[in-house]
Amino acid sequence: KLVGMIPDIAFRPLGALALTILIAGLVFLALKWPRSVHMTFSQHAAQRKLTIVYYIVLFAIVLPLFFAFFAFWFVPQFKISEWFICLILISSIAQFVVTLIPETVGWRVGWHKAFAGISALLLLPCMLLLIYTGEFSCTERWIAWAGLVIMLSIVLKIALSRKNLRFLLIMQALYFVSFFVPIIILAYL
Repeated sequence: KLVGMIPDIAFRPLGALALTILIAGLVFLALKWPRSVHMTFSQHAAQRKLTIVYYIVLFAIVLPLFFAFFAFWFVPQFKISEWFICLILISSIAQFVVTLIPETVGWRVGWHKAFAGISALLLLPCMLLLIYTGEFSCTERWIAWAGLVIMLSIVLKIALSRKNLRFLLIMQALYFVSFFVPIIILAYL
């Protein structure tokens, strides 16, 4: 647990701000440069140089905001293990690397998927740390458990269906919604 770290209330709004920018940015990406619902957001972004740059800038803005929210307010406020911050940092770095290696062709596809997997999978132990080390009510823990179960279900679905994956955009969005909804409920409601 964090010892002596005092939450700084000034960082509290950054989570909502980052999430608002991210949602607006991803919706804009999907609507402005539409592709199939069977393609991930990264695959939408990898279609042209303009969208690749857009994707990089979007995550260059939101990832530091999310990290500051978690590290300086959320984790100290709810007395979550400092491992949460370490995992979020590594996940964020991996996510930014994902934007720098667009999923186009050749070696980029494998590296992109590897870093995307690292980024996404690190959110699973974050949820466990939230559930087991944070100071939350029973109801709040059940909400976090529900998010974790949905996330694990999506990972299992992808692992068992390596070929012919459909509705990737929806699964990807649902995965991250399942992570962020408990966070938003805990932080703002």
